[in-house]
Order: sequence, then C-alpha cells, then structure tokens
Amino acid sequence: MKIRKPKTLFSVFLPSPFTGLAEHAEMTGKLVHRLRDAVEAFCDGDQGRVRELEDEVSREEHRIDVRKREIRENLPKGVFLPVERSDLLAFLKPQDSIADFAEDVVHIMSLRPGKVPEEIRKGLSELVDAVVRTVDAYVEMVDKLSRVAKFSFRGKDIAQVMDEISRVEELEHETDIIEMSLGRKIFAAEGEIGPAGVYHLSELAKAIGEVANNAARAADRLRTMICRR
Repeated sequence: MKIRKPKTLFSVFLPSPFTGLAEHAEMTGKLVHRLRDAVEAFCDGDQGRVRELEDEVSREEHRIDVRKREIRENLPKGVFLPVERSDLLAFLKPQDSIADFAEDVVHIMSLRPGKVPEEIRKGLSELVDAVVRTVDAYVEMVDKLSRVAKFSFRGKDIAQVMDEISRVEELEHETDIIEMSLGRKIFAAEGEIGPAGVYHLSELAKAIGEVANNAARAADRLRTMICRR
C-alpha cells in the first residue's frame, strides 16, 4: 500500500513552492509582452530595434532561468510537499519553455530583415496578441493556484483552477487557428517574398505559436499534478 504524504503540514512549516512558481510565471508573462514591440519593429524593417530587443529579452530570459534554478534547488525533499516533487519539476519545465521560445522568436526576427506584406503583418500581430492572451490567462491560473495552496487544496478552489486550465487550453486552440491561417497567407505570398522569405516567416510563426503551446502544456501538467494528489 502506498503511504500518502501529509498535505497540509507543508503550509505550516515551509513556504509554499507555488509562490516561486507564480513569481517565475509572472516574469515569463512580462517577457512575452515584449513580443508585441518586437513584431512591430520587425514588420517596420527596424532591425536595429529588433537587435536591441533581442539583447533585452535574452537578459530577461537569463533572469528567468536563474529563478527556475532557485526553485529547483529550494524544493525540499522531505515529507511536507503538498504534491509530488517530480510533478512540480515536470510542471516547471514547460513553464520555463514559454520564455525560451519567446527568446527564440526575437532571435529569428534578427536573422533576416523583414519584407512583410500588409496581410502577413496583420496576421503576425493577431497571432502575437492571441499568444499574449493565452499566457496572461496562464499567469492568472498559476497565481490562483499559489493562493489556493497557501491554505489547502479545497475542492471548490481546485475546481476554479481546473476551469482556468481549460480556459488556457481554449485560448491556445484559438492561437493554433490563427497560426494556421497565417501560414496559408505566408505561402500565398511566395511570389512577393520569395522562398527564403516563406521559410523565414513560417519558422517565425511556428516559434510564436510554440509560446502558447508551452503554456497549454504546462497547464496540462498542472491538471495531472492536481489529479494525482
């Protein structure tokens, strides 16, 4: 028979690990918001500004990585964790990947000056806005979880978190639809932007979409973590 770990003593004796996860998520959300500025600069052909943003995003992503390592190193290995330690680490990985892909997005923009037809520009802006909405919902979800975990995992509160998980996944699905539409526009513009332009913009759209995909993956990991309690 498996002996279950105590769930409520953790909040009495140790700080909740979800507080650090919420701080990490908030930092990640702020970084994702920078993608709007980057897309605007890229579409304007302002490569100097894109490179400035690349440096800024890279520095911030490093800070987020440092915070991730702190969370990992400070997770206790004793009996007081309210959830499985392995589940927490599995949850942290895709959350951290949100920032990783945001950094990749700006790097891809820096590789080649943008020759962006108006329809594609609108599509990129729409895609980034959808990604920001998804990540904002994700950050709110993790913040809610951190507040719930301070007291206990009560059924009503957990039900609200589960609803927010579903909301993140719905927004990510909407992002997928926008990304597919943008992909069609990119390939339709091959005569104007050339094969290299099609490849570059396709990789850019894919990387932007992966930001939201990782938010949904982290949300799904959270669902698993809750259900395994």
